[in-house]
Amino acid sequence: MKKMFTGIILLIALAVLLNGCTGPDNCNKRCTALGYEKGECIRSGSALDAPSCAKSGGTLVLDEEKPIPGCHLKAIGTWDECCCFEKEKECKTDADCEGKPVKCPAVECPEYRIYCDNGNCVCDCPFIETTDFEVHEWGVIAGCPESGNYFLTSRPEQVMLVKQPVVYIHSNGLEEFDLKVGLTQGKPTLTYPEAKTSGNTVEWKNVKVKEQGKIKGSEPSKGFEPVPLKQIIPTLNNVDADTLEFNGTESRFLFYEGEMPFENKISVSCNKTTKKAFLKNNSGHTVYDLTVSVLEEDSFIDKRALFGYLKELKPSEEKEIDLLEKQGYPDTKEIMKKIGFTEKESESFHSLWQMNFYFPSNTENFARLSYRLPRTEVEKMISLEFNPEPKKEIRAMWVMVDLPTLRLNALEKEKKAQC
Repeated sequence: MKKMFTGIILLIALAVLLNGCTGPDNCNKRCTALGYEKGECIRSGSALDAPSCAKSGGTLVLDEEKPIPGCHLKAIGTWDECCCFEKEKECKTDADCEGKPVKCPAVECPEYRIYCDNGNCVCDCPFIETTDFEVHEWGVIAGCPESGNYFLTSRPEQVMLVKQPVVYIHSNGLEEFDLKVGLTQGKPTLTYPEAKTSGNTVEWKNVKVKEQGKIKGSEPSKGFEPVPLKQIIPTLNNVDADTLEFNGTESRFLFYEGEMPFENKISVSCNKTTKKAFLKNNSGHTVYDLTVSVLEEDSFIDKRALFGYLKELKPSEEKEIDLLEKQGYPDTKEIMKKIGFTEKESESFHSLWQMNFYFPSNTENFARLSYRLPRTEVEKMISLEFNPEPKKEIRAMWVMVDLPTLRLNALEKEKKAQC
């Protein structure tokens, strides 16, 4: 009789282990009595594991004084929990969804929101759906040291201004965006596609992003002569960025130019016997990829140019560089690729500006300084406000300064270059 009784106990214990929680009805009664919609007795695994009730969006009910029969079982490394669930209420406004146990992809979507949609509380992830895009912008600030006005542009220069900043978009599912460009000082002078301008701002609203392949770009143009914007549009379009449409005009870029004050604080001088240039950074920030281009004395006809290159120049730093006839200037295409621009964007910039930066023009006393500003300085001068905000921005702004009196055999080391 004793053996039979023991066998019955073992069978009951085995049934408990095989079937999990033996008290679902008791758990459900306890939860409904507490005002919940229902209760489930669920297996959580090891006692050391994180409770699975919370993962399911429920509330764990533990009552040591009045344990739920069969639902707080603990045996052979497993236990069960009584998990209570709130009654699902129909929402009428977004406020009704506050605190609701709605699952959201928090890891992939750090900026999700919960709202009411047709009576159901749902999770929306605008971060993934609308802001997964990059912005690539390049431009040139061109000017003369004696002038306080520079031109902002992205096309080869004819006068000194901030020239041809072009904005490229690379998106994944972006359908539409707004962009507002603000010049801290100065004013915009030209936009493409034609945008709304007011004071020192340029604004494109409801720019549509279309599939690639609708615009056919031509081969990049060569040369350093000043060119109208319409002649370089094919070059600017010959990239792998998204196709944009604004007010009926399709392009792969947004373009703006403007006048603004800018002070070049990089001084240049030369040694007439050693063919060396001396550069000093009188600003409070580092500049990058500096190049000095000059003509040798009496070489206007055959244009024997000399080039000197310096990777960076820190604040208050002065450095000496050699002026070489060959291989003394950098490849702007490779520089732009290292910054993060695509192959075709880098080629577009290179084809328009390589010659302008480094090679002699028809000016007899040709001398030119070019360098790249850090992004922190660019943002002080020119702001970009996107809606929605991009995931990443790459901005490269170059400075090109004409120094026509900087002739190799005309300046001593300490003499400052003037325009």
